[in-house]
Amino acid sequence: FGASATEIVLRPAQALRGRVGEPLWTWLQGWRCTGFAPVAGAEVVLMGGGEHGLALARAVTGQDGSFVIDGVDGELDGLALRVHAAGFALAHREVPRFSTAAPTEPIVAVVRGISFEGELRTPPGLSPT
Repeated sequence: FGASATEIVLRPAQALRGRVGEPLWTWLQGWRCTGFAPVAGAEVVLMGGGEHGLALARAVTGQDGSFVIDGVDGELDGLALRVHAAGFALAHREVPRFSTAAPTEPIVAVVRGISFEGELRTPPGLSPT
């Protein structure tokens, strides 16, 4: 209607680095986490809009449990990581604002889960997709 378009200014892309690990617990006048055992082959999904948001990017952890997701705007609010790892329960962790200049590598702690085998049945004529 004759109005000028709003300019969208993009911030520089940053790399989000982190690790996925299983907590190592030690008894020392109470249970304490003394470190993390790396979880290799875990799928890490960067979510926009929190736990129920949209998947923005994915990465897979290496042998040391580390991952890198490139092309992230570290100034966005509502970022979160969701981790799927075989033998572990689904994990979710919020990602606070970050800067590549002052990196804070989040550690997503995963705990052992129980696997269920089953069969998906749908009514006749209904696609399971």
